[in-house]
Amino acid sequence: MEKIMTLMNPQFLLREVLKNERTITFSETVREKDTIYDVLIISDDVSPIKLYINNKNGTISKLETKTNHMILRDIVLRATYKNWKKAESVRFPMQVDIAVSGNKLLHQLHESVVENPELEEGYFAFPKKVDGLTKDSTAYNKGLRTHHIHDEFFEIAGLYYIEEVSLEATKLASGIYEVRDNSSNHLGGMIVEYEKGVVVIEAHTSEDVSKELLKIVQKNFPDKAITHLIQSHHHVDHASGVRAVVSLGSELIIGKGTGDWWENVLKAESTIRPDEMSSSSVSPTVTEVDYNDKWTLSDGNVYITVYHVSDNPHASDMLITKVEKDNQIFLYEADLYNAGFGFTMAYGGPESLFKALRKFELIDSDCKSQQPFTIIPGHGKPVTIGQAISELGQLGIAIDCGTE
Repeated sequence: MEKIMTLMNPQFLLREVLKNERTITFSETVREKDTIYDVLIISDDVSPIKLYINNKNGTISKLETKTNHMILRDIVLRATYKNWKKAESVRFPMQVDIAVSGNKLLHQLHESVVENPELEEGYFAFPKKVDGLTKDSTAYNKGLRTHHIHDEFFEIAGLYYIEEVSLEATKLASGIYEVRDNSSNHLGGMIVEYEKGVVVIEAHTSEDVSKELLKIVQKNFPDKAITHLIQSHHHVDHASGVRAVVSLGSELIIGKGTGDWWENVLKAESTIRPDEMSSSSVSPTVTEVDYNDKWTLSDGNVYITVYHVSDNPHASDMLITKVEKDNQIFLYEADLYNAGFGFTMAYGGPESLFKALRKFELIDSDCKSQQPFTIIPGHGKPVTIGQAISELGQLGIAIDCGTE
């Protein structure tokens, strides 16, 4: 809440300067286009804040600082302020725009401002989940430093939710586990043992969650290293733990389609919230699976095949992974089909998933498999191929079984 209010009302920073809660220094005078700005540097516990003051009228035009992104790490946060108007004794910006790394998150217009209104008691009370958080708590400090997933999904600058970690490992077959976070996002992944080590499928939603995943690997396979990390796609809720795994020396398997995204992620500075990668001496190894191509790994006992699904509505770098062992098939997919929920938010995803399964001959034209076939979804619950067809049929989603 403090972070949001400060971004929306930069005059709060000046109030804190007057109360000696922050320091302020003059930095420089700059010209941008036809406007001259005096740049002031205000101290901050996270990163110094630059205020650009219009030299002609004395209003705050923009604010720049750094914050932490769960994947991109240190990024520039910029807020711009326009149309300042006086509300009784204080002036307020009637337009506020907030962006991170050049991507606009919020555009807010104010019609009016009321000074010191009377509000009901408890109007700004915190939800019970976060009530009682203190400024020295771990959650508070993480939130203060982090541009989190909710920013991108809901366009609320600076909002942070407590990173509850509740991973549970479920054995699917000998040496194969589903690992699912039973907290708010219900994200799942897999760990697969083979002769030379362990393969992790999906790095999960944050560094903290990924660290818990690594503990599960260590508990179940104490003498084996994680040799490979297969990442379904680059979205923040699936890939924010990648750096934690790669910092151990694991080879990263990704799909083509994101340009230099992963190169930038793996070499990014992380000074706001230092992570394992920022102190690692590892030179990352990255293997890119080309469009409509595949990547394989086998020890003669377990067979892992990764396919690039280029024709899908969700992500250009989308991978699905088939794990075959003991005459069983486990298919990991993320955000193409939210299996087992009785609904799906992945519009167009199920159709593209089943089209790919037929294309790569994982199922036949009738959507049948010669072996027991279980879909392990990123978000959802494991379902057999038969259960998936039944659920999608009830949802009225046509996956064209038996039409080819």
